[in-house]
Amino acid sequence: MIKILQYIYQFLYYSSKNRFNLISFFPFFSVVSGTIIILLTISVMDSIEDVIINKMDSFNFTYSGKLTQEPFVDSDFDIYNGNSKKYLIFKGDDYRIINIKSINNFDQFKNKYIGEFLLEKSEQPGILIGMGLAKDLNLKAGEKAYLASPLDINLVTGIMPVDSNVNISGIFNYDIMDYDYNYAFLSNELALKVLPANNDKIFLKSNNGNLPSSQDILKYKLLSFRDENSEFIKAMNTEKLIYSIFGYVVILIASASSISLMFLFIVRKKKQLSILKTLGFKRKMISKILIFNSLIVSFAGVTVGFLIYLVIVLLNFKYHFIQNTFFSNLPFDFEIDFSFVYFIQILLISSILMVLGSLYPIVKILKINLSTSLRE
Repeated sequence: MIKILQYIYQFLYYSSKNRFNLISFFPFFSVVSGTIIILLTISVMDSIEDVIINKMDSFNFTYSGKLTQEPFVDSDFDIYNGNSKKYLIFKGDDYRIINIKSINNFDQFKNKYIGEFLLEKSEQPGILIGMGLAKDLNLKAGEKAYLASPLDINLVTGIMPVDSNVNISGIFNYDIMDYDYNYAFLSNELALKVLPANNDKIFLKSNNGNLPSSQDILKYKLLSFRDENSEFIKAMNTEKLIYSIFGYVVILIASASSISLMFLFIVRKKKQLSILKTLGFKRKMISKILIFNSLIVSFAGVTVGFLIYLVIVLLNFKYHFIQNTFFSNLPFDFEIDFSFVYFIQILLISSILMVLGSLYPIVKILKINLSTSLRE
């Protein structure tokens, strides 16, 4: 068996003059390159996506819905009642329109979910704003700002509710999307004219990743933060797909080059193939050899690419050169994650492409005319 495999290897990768043919390994190197590109692209994008989603999860409420007369009770969630609407915040002549969530149990929410992102804080109760908004309005923790509610303007008198003594109780920094510029949090317990008299929303923070029941989702019209930011999440997934497609294109090129090389192989070894047929080497056996060779190239290429990828990941874990070189502008750090599922996916797709690439040469071999090729 070993001698047969050795013969097949020599037959495929050596010229008729018994010289090693390096170009025959081009499909193998292409599969290796494509595997590395795909694994690095997907793992890096997955890691960045995880960091972004985790930050979004910490900033956003896991679910938001409509408050009903019957209170929501579920130990798997921290429950906050309140409101969410547009407000006008200004200091002097500078103003911004922002989205503010006003909630009950504000201190619990602040300490549990916002505390680690606070750059500045004040012991006085008030509003939490982002660093970008604070810079735009030249505000610091402990200072005062004006807050107005243009949505509640009196249509008869034209008077708009305004509070001129709203304390900046903290400044957070998320460095993601537009959170630091367009969003803020406010305690419902403050005696402010701009706050609604009654709560109309329910906000939930999941304690352990559990989902609310389908009955509660319908009853309270609960919407997850992933649904609210679905376009952004789709954009990240599309970007990951586009980058990984480049790696699959490299493997597709490997398959195309395999067709060319196999066709060249048939032209150069047409006489040897005819002799093999004459000696009883069946056509099906030759077809099996080419298919087996394609599978070996695919498996070996993906495996070598995977091992090189692991070395890169281990080196990056120590030196962080990938982020420092390609993602130095990102405002957050990330660690490359790995999933063995991607290895299986790449191996399957690569094997399919390489086998498809061997079909045309097989057809050409089956059509070889023994007498004509031997006379040539």
